[in-house]
Order: sequence, then structure tokens, then C-alpha cells
Amino acid sequence: MSENCLYLNIFAPRFTRTWNRKKVMVHIHGGYFASYSGSGTVFDGEEMARNGDVIVININYRLGAFGFLYTGDDEDDITGNYGYRDIIQSLQWIRRNIRYFGGSGRDITLLGDSAGAMAILALKSSDETKNLFKRGILQSVPLGIQFQTKERASVLGEAFVQSLGCQVNDTNCVKNKEADEIVAAMDAATSDVFTSLQQQTFIESFMRWTPIIDNELIPENLLSAANSSLIQSGTYLMGTTTQELLPHIYNNIPTPVDTNTMYAILGLWLGQTFSSELIPKYIDDLTKSDFRTELGYMLTDYMFTCPTRYLARSLMDSNKVWMYVFDQIKPIYYESSSTDPYCGNVVCHTAEIGFVFNSFYATGTPLTLEEDFLRRKISRYWTAFINEGTPNGRSCGTECNQVWPQYTNSLKSLELKAEEHDLISDFRGDLCDIWDRFGYTY
Repeated sequence: MSENCLYLNIFAPRFTRTWNRKKVMVHIHGGYFASYSGSGTVFDGEEMARNGDVIVININYRLGAFGFLYTGDDEDDITGNYGYRDIIQSLQWIRRNIRYFGGSGRDITLLGDSAGAMAILALKSSDETKNLFKRGILQSVPLGIQFQTKERASVLGEAFVQSLGCQVNDTNCVKNKEADEIVAAMDAATSDVFTSLQQQTFIESFMRWTPIIDNELIPENLLSAANSSLIQSGTYLMGTTTQELLPHIYNNIPTPVDTNTMYAILGLWLGQTFSSELIPKYIDDLTKSDFRTELGYMLTDYMFTCPTRYLARSLMDSNKVWMYVFDQIKPIYYESSSTDPYCGNVVCHTAEIGFVFNSFYATGTPLTLEEDFLRRKISRYWTAFINEGTPNGRSCGTECNQVWPQYTNSLKSLELKAEEHDLISDFRGDLCDIWDRFGYTY
């Protein structure tokens, strides 16, 4: 492992020529800003390039402490946001050079999943980066998590540097450490997930290494930027899955959460008043022995479903927005050699990725006829959006048998599921109204 990761993969349709100026889709991978790679099998761009007639590019950027360590703003400090600047540099290179691969540097769509989708919104919030692309596809974006302030980032930075055995002001000591030592210190600095029930620490535990609000490249948090019209005009396709955080809860809380523990978590996270209002909305049997599933749905709404709805409503008057709800269970094998599926029995975080990239083909995962039709449909919607600025474009073809209405005051989202393709009016709106009142800041 090393920081030598700044490569990108370019997929072009067969017989593409330099003068073609095809539309370009750049994928920014997720992984909590701390893991994964744009070169993963699940993100293979061959199928999308061939069937969608677009140039597909996967980029990489420095992750975790390599990309987002912050110790201060002085000349000898580690000032953070290096991974975010990697993304910017990649996009600037693509705009200058993609014409040599048959693409148009003036017609770029960014597709981001999870943390990658957060990066897209950050890019649109700054005058320095807002013109690097035209359209954004935001998949499973965790808007209930905020980017780190400098104050919070410095706390994590201090813990990390001490885990390395260095003094906080000794930058040379940090720079001389090997990559495996850096990774071990990252784990040590962030290992006590869920040990504190303070709201800020509880939510931050899901994504510790984030870009830093520096009042320059990143002026403020994403929902605040949308609410204050800092996020610049554009065209957006966005959505979430129905059970984003259920596996995360079970993986990180291996023992049952009983009634007392559930009340303690919610009371300290939300406060007594909001806990009393929300508990009847999610829990109908307080005598159960385990409330991890209910906690998973609460966190899915707070971190994904409801802030994404809030974002769409903030943008829809001055931007074109399409919303989806992904509700198809299908295990994903992130590498062709893997025997351990992700999302085995729930519609979990970023479960739509396999259908967008057709990575089932790359990883050798079989599909039913209904699942394959859904895969073709999603691929057509996405590439029509990339090529024509609307998922209902003519290039969508016969697979798109359901008109996808733009997200307006009717608040209609398209349900993406193998057996059904219905329109949903204001998905989980009654619960989201409550979360909106609570707010997504901490």
C-alpha cells in the first residue's frame, strides 16, 4: 500500500475517434473517504461505455489520513483536503485531455456513490470548481453526515499523530512513517466506534475521515450550501436505497440492543423530546429484545432518505432534479474472486451500483430475467441522462417503459425494483417532516 494511487481508467466505445466528442461520465467512488478504489471490479466501465455510447472514467484519490489528515494551518502543519484536491486535479486533466480519447471536456457528468456523491455537491458549492462538470448523479449520498470543521478535524488529527508515536507539531515524524504504519494509526485513532453516545461522536463514527470545511474550496456543509443557494445551478439525478444502514448497524453492534440501551442511544443522540416523538413512529412493540433493525431504519432516514429529500426540495425550483428509490435485494460481490457477498438479504447502502455498471457480469453473478431487465432499464436511464440531460431521452429506448417525472412540488420519485416500477409520492415524507424539524446539523 502507498500513496501512489493517482491513476484513472478510461473506457471508450469501440471505434471511437478523437473527433467524436462523445459525452463523458466520470465516476467518483465512495468508501467513507477512507477505502475502496475506482479500479474495483464492481466499477468496471466497459458495459456502460459500450451500451450507452459514452466515455466512462474512474478516478482515484488519496484516502483516510493520506488524503484528509489535518493538524493546522501553519506552514509546517498538515493542512488536509489532499484527497479532495486529487479529485479536482483529475477533473481538470480530463477537461484538458479527454478530446484525445474521443470525449467532450465541455460535457461531463459526474457520478458519485456515497462519499463520492458528497464530493460532487462540494464541487458545485465553490466558484473555483463549479464549472468542471454539467450534471451530477448522486447515489446513496449520506447527507446526514457533515464534513469536519477544522476544530473537529484537529482532534482526530492529534489522536492519529499520537497513535503514530509522533508529536503533534512534528510533521517530519509523520512523513517518515511507512504506509502500513499510517493505516494502523488510522485504525487506532478511529477504533472506538459507538463507545460514546454523544450525538456528534455517534454520527461522526460512520465517516471519520472527511473533507474539511476550509472556507475556500469547501465553504460550508452541503445541506447548508444548498439551503443558501451556494450549490450552483445544474441538473441532478439522485436517490437512496430503502435499507441503507441496516448491515452497518449489525456489523458494528454485534449484540442485541435492548430497550434500555435503545432509550439511552436515542435520548443522548436526539434528546428526550424528539425521542418520545419518534419512537412510536418506528417501534410498535417495546417488549422486544433487540431494536437494531428499528435503529437501522431511523439512521437510514436521518442520514440518507430524509436529507436527500431535503436537498432535492432545496434544488428543484432552480434546477432540474429526478429522484429514485432503489428497492431491489441483490447480493454484490465487489471482486470476482470474493466469496462474501455484500448486501446479502437487504437493500443496503449503494446496492444500486451493480445495476448501474452491470458489475454482475464482471464478477460472474447470475441474474434472473426480471433482474436483468431492471439492470438494462437502470443503465438506459443513467446513460440517457448523461447523453441528453434527462433520463427520458430518446436514447433510453424501449427498456424505459415508465416515464420518469421531474421532481417538483408533487415530490414523485421512481421506484426501481425488478417486479414493479411504480411512482412514489413523497417517499417517507411523514417521517422526513419530523427529521427536517430536528435538523441535520450537530
